[in-house]
Amino acid sequence: MKITEQKNGNYTTFERTFPSGYYLVKLYQQGELTDKIMCDDYSNARAYLASFNKIAKNDSRVTA
Repeated sequence: MKITEQKNGNYTTFERTFPSGYYLVKLYQQGELTDKIMCDDYSNARAYLASFNKIAKNDSRVTA
């Protein structure tokens, strides 16, 4: 599993599930699961990971 954490505390995870071989990409904002996607193609999963990392980095939510 690969975890990428941003300076604002948001993070993404990237993992390959076994035995199915699917790729699972998740986006967490402020500790809560915001979005997830399961792909059967590595290049599509990496594209989602890049998009989720941009969302995590540019999160404009205000913390209370």
